[in-house]
Amino acid sequence: MRKVSIRTVENTIGLARSVANGTTKFPFMGYCADLMEKMLEDYGYENKPMPLVLFNDALDHLTKIHRIIRFPRGCALLVGFGGSGKQSLTKLATFVAGYKTWTINLIRNYKEADFRTDLVDLYDQVVTKKRTFMSTDAH
Repeated sequence: MRKVSIRTVENTIGLARSVANGTTKFPFMGYCADLMEKMLEDYGYENKPMPLVLFNDALDHLTKIHRIIRFPRGCALLVGFGGSGKQSLTKLATFVAGYKTWTINLIRNYKEADFRTDLVDLYDQVVTKKRTFMSTDAH
């Protein structure tokens, strides 16, 4: 498994964003796609593999999510149809940024006290480690 540095990823993502905005002519747009494919493969080694197809719009959304995650106190609300890849792209962007994903696991009889306990656990972890909190309406 070949590790790719975060700086290389950030520089490539910055170039990709410039190209998407039309402010830079970048003849090697495939380089960004190749780099993200490698990162997706690396993600599959450490987590459950995701069968993603990283087409241009997906790469654009991936770079936007990554940029938001890397901001201090960055947060986003992703809205869209189910199955459009919001969670998968967020998990990949979190991995590329070097963070870990944290979600609340809802079970039967999950109460407000359990939610508060989970939030306390999240706050304790955020102080020492970089985390991405992901919540869905699937429950």
